[in-house]
This record gives sequence, C-alpha cells and structure tokens, in this order.
Amino acid sequence: EAASNTLTDVLNGITITARKTTSPPRTVAIERDLADMKSKLDGFVTAYNDLMTFIRAQTAYNEATKTAAPLQGDRVALMVQGQMRTVVVEGTSASSAFMRLGEVGISLQVGGTLKVDSSKLDKAFEQLDEIAKLFSRDETGSTQDGVALRIADLVDQLTDPDGALDRKQATLR
Repeated sequence: EAASNTLTDVLNGITITARKTTSPPRTVAIERDLADMKSKLDGFVTAYNDLMTFIRAQTAYNEATKTAAPLQGDRVALMVQGQMRTVVVEGTSASSAFMRLGEVGISLQVGGTLKVDSSKLDKAFEQLDEIAKLFSRDETGSTQDGVALRIADLVDQLTDPDGALDRKQATLR
C-alpha cells in the first residue's frame, strides 16, 4: 500500500500515477517488443553490410578488365573498413554474459559482412538486459562501451572537423 497515488519504486525508470479507483480493478501489462528489437538488430546488420559492400566495391581492382575502382588502394577508405571490422569483432566488458557479437548470433563473414544466426539470437534474447549492455555504454566508463557506442565514437572521430575524412577531403581539393 502506498502513501500517495504516485508510485516511483515499482518499476525501474517508470513512474505510475493512479488517477482514480475503478471497478472492477484494471490490469496493465507492460511487455518488451522482441520482434521490434530483433528488427532493429537486423537493421544494424544491414547498414553495416551496406557500408562494407560499398567500401569493398570502391576499393576493388578488377583483374579481368584491369580496372581500378575510384578508391582502390586509398589508405583512408581501407582504414575505415579495418576500424569498422575491428569494432564489431573485438570484445567488450560492457556485458557480463556476452563479450562479442558472435556470442549473440551476429558473426563476421568472409568478405567482411555480418550474418545473423536467428536461432542463436533467439536464445541470447533470454538475457535481454545483457544484449542491451553489449550494445550500450556501462555507466562506469568508456572502457566498457558496447558495440553501438564504439561505432558511434568511431564515426564521430572520422567525421570530426579535423578527422580523417575531413583531412582526406582537404587533400583532394
């Protein structure tokens, strides 16, 4: 029984305000939308794969036609590709259950793209809070950043006004 109609310690991060007494009593169910979360993970994998496919195409050399793509051999493009791969395969201590994306069913393939193992991901979703930690920052410091935040940090570094992409653009001008 509460002293007021505002409950703040029932659900972490949620405040409940009771407006009136109803008859019969009402039941409120709050559920996680796992399908939406899986869809967002699929979207992450698709975006990553699109980037890796684009970089691979722009840095390729076609032996048969002896034709180089526009960024073939470009150090900055290859650096971006390598750093992105590193971020998705290196371990993180953000989650106590999962250190790498591969442990939740998202694995690096030959050619640099990611693939989702749906059955492994479904099993990992039994520990949903740990999957969230794998992708997000632990409040104790940046050494425990999850994968998504590491990617965001990398993108910030690359697109910074004095970042690698800005310097490359200035060189090309």
